[in-house]
Amino acid sequence: MTTDNGMWQLSTGFLKVPADKAFLKICEDDSKIYTRIQDELKPEIAILDRTIILFISVLQGIYSTADKWSKDKQIRAAVAMAGAVLNCSLLIRHALFLGYLPESITLIRYCHERTTRCLAFLGDAGIAKKFLDNKQIGQAKIDNAIRRLDKELGTSTYNGLRKIYGRLSELSHPNLRSFSLRYGDVKLTEDIGNNIVIGGIQSKGLGQVSILYFLLNLMPTIRILQIKFKSSTGESEAEFKSLTDSIEKMKKSVY
Repeated sequence: MTTDNGMWQLSTGFLKVPADKAFLKICEDDSKIYTRIQDELKPEIAILDRTIILFISVLQGIYSTADKWSKDKQIRAAVAMAGAVLNCSLLIRHALFLGYLPESITLIRYCHERTTRCLAFLGDAGIAKKFLDNKQIGQAKIDNAIRRLDKELGTSTYNGLRKIYGRLSELSHPNLRSFSLRYGDVKLTEDIGNNIVIGGIQSKGLGQVSILYFLLNLMPTIRILQIKFKSSTGESEAEFKSLTDSIEKMKKSVY
């Protein structure tokens, strides 16, 4: 028995071959998913790729003026965390393309935590110093720093980030609900564990939601960096506005 798209990670066929062949089949299926997802989610992926490219452009602009901030510990901490967000973003893109959609939600939450730290460092030099001193920083201090940054820049990132964090957390913890992303609409308490659920999966709906959550995490960081380093990122304003409009349209089709 195979899934509708010909892949068998959701079937008992997994048990009928030696482990080495099962591993090779999973890798083979993941490669097929990589190609198919690019077709099925072509519009969403185009927006995702433009967003990552914009993020790279913003970081390039910031580093082009490194001589102005390289001795500023607060800025260095924030820029370092922005680089970590970009690396997370590249990993998440691979996970999405390979069909690891449920796992990508956990990665997006991981990325979100680095997003909020980047913004908090920009909003509070004391928090940035604590980070560089390798000291623990309470979540309340992170939240307050982002609120202050919003007030300073006239932005409204905090509420949106907290909302998306709540959604990510609901699906990231290793609780029963997190398995719904793989098992689908079934009675989890009765059916969970009865089917083998291994490897990547294809789901246009879940793929759209995953990409949207990802974008809603990335865009606030990009916007704050644009404003804080305006002299080096002014040319990206038009692209940010265009992406914002596209993401709003995506939200209407997904929700």
